[in-house]
Amino acid sequence: MAEPVWLTFDLFEGRVGEEFVVSAYDGPSVRTELVEAVESDRPGGAGPDGAPRSQFSLVFRGPVGPVLPQATHRVEHAELDPMDVFLVPVGSGPDGVQYQAVFA
Repeated sequence: MAEPVWLTFDLFEGRVGEEFVVSAYDGPSVRTELVEAVESDRPGGAGPDGAPRSQFSLVFRGPVGPVLPQATHRVEHAELDPMDVFLVPVGSGPDGVQYQAVFA
């Protein structure tokens, strides 16, 4: 697993439409697109510096198959350090499978 990273909405808000590769630790990797990044107006938990972060959610869309299970997966982007993110498949359709991550 990657070193723990304190993820914030600021890392993702300008990356909607960009590619992220999601890798299962015991299975396949899939190319996904970040299709939604939503910030809540409610404060989240305190970070390493003691300051709260905003709660936010991310939705990635991957191919119709393979479908990754609900689990912590390695997520990589060309301009970011690799990160471990808990993703849940939340829907599927002809355009692919959607995975959501929620940060509180």
